[in-house]
Amino acid sequence: MSKTKILLVDDHKLVRDGIASVLNSTNKYQIIGEAANGKEAVEAVFKLNPDLVLMDINMPLLDGVEAAHQIRKKNKSIKIIILTMMEEDRYILDALSADINGYLFKMTGIDDLLFAVESVISGENYFDSRVTKVLVNKHKSKKEDNVTLSKREVEILSLITSGVRSRQIAEQLFISVFTVQKHRKNILKKLNLHSIAELVKYGIEHNYLQK
Repeated sequence: MSKTKILLVDDHKLVRDGIASVLNSTNKYQIIGEAANGKEAVEAVFKLNPDLVLMDINMPLLDGVEAAHQIRKKNKSIKIIILTMMEEDRYILDALSADINGYLFKMTGIDDLLFAVESVISGENYFDSRVTKVLVNKHKSKKEDNVTLSKREVEILSLITSGVRSRQIAEQLFISVFTVQKHRKNILKKLNLHSIAELVKYGIEHNYLQK
């Protein structure tokens, strides 16, 4: 079984070395390259074609959010996880607008980091619970006049926004994963959204978080 190819992007070598040590300990991942800023990251992505980019935000020359935007313009399939100290709303919203697959803070434990990487590689998204908590304090509930979601769609949107994975949603609602995916597709269409990251952002802004 081939290993998942990962590009590490952080302007501190000590951080890159620490993350590499954690990932290498699992024997599931191959660190195919490192970059110290967003500009190097974009160049490395196009040269090395990694499966996953694990990237900081606050870096010289080009920050991680802009780098994520540039990567997404060229390649929609590469997975991107932001690993940062930045908790401010504007950083989180900007990162979500780049259609990232995960957002973690550097104080995250090793087990959570590995779980996040595994989740994203398997096709899910992973956002630290603090991301939603930071945003929900800033955004009040809004209603869309022209959009009506069914009761089931509201349930699923709430669960997705709260970080629940598709398989867990299916088990909780006693439906198939296929049905969950079908509802998710319909929700995206109704809301004129184009990715799960946009859907999570919408759910947070419109107070769909589970209480």
